[in-house]
Amino acid sequence: MKPFNLSQNFMFPSIFGFFVLLLIIVIPTVDAQNQEIKQLEYMLETNPDDINVKLQLAVQYYQSGKCEKSIILYDQVLEIRPDYPEVTFGKASCLNELGLPENALSVLDTINPAFKNDNSILLAKGNSHSLLREFEKAGEYYQKVLIKNPDSKAAQNNMVLLAKHLNDHEISGIYQQKLLGENPTPRQLDPQMGNMPYTLPINDSKNYSATVQVQIRNSSNELVAIVESKKILYIPHPFMFQIYDHPSLLVETIENNLGTFEIRKVIQEIEPVVNSYFMDRVTLYNTEGYMVFFAYNMAIPIEDGDRAIIEWIITKKID
Repeated sequence: MKPFNLSQNFMFPSIFGFFVLLLIIVIPTVDAQNQEIKQLEYMLETNPDDINVKLQLAVQYYQSGKCEKSIILYDQVLEIRPDYPEVTFGKASCLNELGLPENALSVLDTINPAFKNDNSILLAKGNSHSLLREFEKAGEYYQKVLIKNPDSKAAQNNMVLLAKHLNDHEISGIYQQKLLGENPTPRQLDPQMGNMPYTLPINDSKNYSATVQVQIRNSSNELVAIVESKKILYIPHPFMFQIYDHPSLLVETIENNLGTFEIRKVIQEIEPVVNSYFMDRVTLYNTEGYMVFFAYNMAIPIEDGDRAIIEWIITKKID
């Protein structure tokens, strides 16, 4: 199991051209990729000393999740050409994928000094330190990339991932905005599209907190279950704050010894999906289709004919 899903940047200087072209090709379907692998394996059997075929096959193995096989081929090439930077990088990337970041760093330390500050090498080192949970060190490498290339999507994405591991809402918002722009689409921020790294627990925010209460009523309108949860994820992209702060949701403003707070409320009624177990999560979307909140780990029993009344309370500290 991979500890993190860290972005990699495969863009090298021109000397790396051959390997770069292989890596930036659009990954084909599984069937097409398997067919390509079989063809390359046959070509290698026919000509076992062909370095180009070994490199192509190593990349195909990498893309299909067979990093152990990639490393074997990379080692064979390095035996012939020890100072081959793109192969050293490829081997290190595979070691990161296999969850062996210390080995990857050892390999990267052997790379030709002329390429040690290449963005791809810096990203690979940052990824290794992230896998080692050395997040501050990883951030230093990603920042080196961003200094040279402020528009590096790989570095921006990895800063968002680091912010998630550090639970740093401010850094997450800064790099989400750089990565996705000032007006991201609902699809870009939808956790159902695999974008959960963009979410953080709202109750850890400096300015916001939230709760959700779910009532389950049967077809006779009898209350059969009620669950409250503070396990709520939100997206700290600056664009989303406009949604959280919508004036139409404002219920009241309160003051206490902790400060001044605006209280907002959203009530929705849904027909929950019935399955063999329970409803374990609820999601709030706004009218434009943006995910507002994602609450989980609720374990509410559901039967045919049940309906759910969901009350969200959003609190914002304004002073």
